[in-house]
Amino acid sequence: MALATLMLLPPPFIVPLFMPEARENDEERRFVHRVLTVHTLVSLVLFAALMAAVPSL
Repeated sequence: MALATLMLLPPPFIVPLFMPEARENDEERRFVHRVLTVHTLVSLVLFAALMAAVPSL
């Protein structure tokens, strides 16, 4: 169960904090935020599906 949960977890939201503050990186920063948000939502759905499919985990 722990391994399945670890594999489903999204990357940490701290990643954008280490990106440079330059103006030309605004589009990249928005892209990173979008990807992290979508990955988090997908992770929640997959985890709920896993728990529904195999509740004994």
